[in-house]
Formats: sequence, structure tokens, C-alpha cells
Amino acid sequence: PAMATADSLVFTHMRIRSSMQAASYHVCYCQDHLNCVSDPLMWSKVPGSLTVAASPYAWTATSPVHRVHPTPVTIVVSRQPFSSFTRNSDWRLKLVSAEYSCATTS
Repeated sequence: PAMATADSLVFTHMRIRSSMQAASYHVCYCQDHLNCVSDPLMWSKVPGSLTVAASPYAWTATSPVHRVHPTPVTIVVSRQPFSSFTRNSDWRLKLVSAEYSCATTS
């Protein structure tokens, strides 16, 4: 954990990938880190759930993007019908390494 108190933990650098479908997740914890892997019964569910809304946009790539030996890649961006009302001719695409945010300048 990045921070801990007597009654809470804070984890950072966690990511939930967006999807065209909404999703709900349970959060589970294990107090005995030595037995978490070997004994699944050591895990307990935190009350409630984490709900992630559907993303209006999704993308797929035809192949991995290589920086050293660039090869052609087709990236397809799609959206659910009527999920937004922008013209796709106005869209722009920027590839950013996963360790940076979209605010990173090129």
C-alpha cells in the first residue's frame, strides 16, 4: 500500500481498463500476505462493489506497435451508436506510453 492507517489502506498505480460495457468489481483483501497465494480462503470481500461506467470509445490495433523497427499498424477507434455526437472527422489520435498520461506533450 502507498499509505496505511489503523482502519484504511491506500493503493496507487492501479488501472482498470475501459470497456464498451459497464462492469462491476468486488474488492478483496488478504491480511496474511504469506498465505494469500497458497490459501484462497484467506481472502475476504470488502463490503460494496466498484462500478465502472462503459466507455463511449474503444480501440483495437492490428498488431503491436514497435518503436525500434516500426511496422504499419492499423488502429480502429469505435463507439456505441449515439453514445456521443462528434463527427469522427474531428477526432485525433495520440499514442502515449502507459507510464504517462494523455496530457503528456509529444
